[in-house]
Amino acid sequence: MSKYNSFYFLHVPKTGGRFLSKYIIEPVKKQLFENGIEILKNPELQSNKRNRHVGWNWNITPETYIMSCFREPVEWACSYFIHMMYIESGALDMDNEAIVIKTIDKEFTGKDLIEWLTENKFLQNYQSKNYVLGAGENSSIKHEILMNEKMHWELDTNFLYKRLQRVNLLFRQGELKEMDSSLLVEKISQDLNIKIDYSPFEDIDKGYYSNNASKLLYDSLSNFEKDSIRSLMSVDVDVYNNDMLFWSTK
Repeated sequence: MSKYNSFYFLHVPKTGGRFLSKYIIEPVKKQLFENGIEILKNPELQSNKRNRHVGWNWNITPETYIMSCFREPVEWACSYFIHMMYIESGALDMDNEAIVIKTIDKEFTGKDLIEWLTENKFLQNYQSKNYVLGAGENSSIKHEILMNEKMHWELDTNFLYKRLQRVNLLFRQGELKEMDSSLLVEKISQDLNIKIDYSPFEDIDKGYYSNNASKLLYDSLSNFEKDSIRSLMSVDVDVYNNDMLFWSTK
């Protein structure tokens, strides 16, 4: 019998969350339930009914198994920036959050990205902020505060690392690209101490929710531009480089 009675996927935007939901969580959801493990759902936020990213779910208890994914900060910045540019250009189906136009007739530069990050301060160290914000009244930071681009606030790194260390299964998004999905399910099965029958998808598409524009932007960045972005994402960089926090797939 598992010591856990609930499962929570802390989904940070632009870290492969929809892929994980479709190919990992959904196929095993019924088996988790049959073993007395409920998948925690995020409450709707008044500010955005479609928003799935509310950080630390208010129903988390010591018996909750938490899984999450973190992305290399410069890659994340490129992906999020392009995602927002696609929204502004009407190239994204907002209801399904799927790209309907693979390329848009506009090129973006590292300068554009750095200026955008500098102006929108709430995006600086955004991945880390998702671990300290929440939907409950006792949360340290409310979602509405996070999304206020005019508000600048310092992360409590002690609290952040306390939260990160509480995550049972934290892995890097880059490793997810190369990983056999059954390996991840096997890890979850072992941690939960339950048997999970899982057959990898033959038609699995790891690029279904992605486009080449963010990779092209990343590849165009100079070392100086990458360092400039890292300086705006210094907490995220420190987290990403801390091997002690992440599951080793080797």
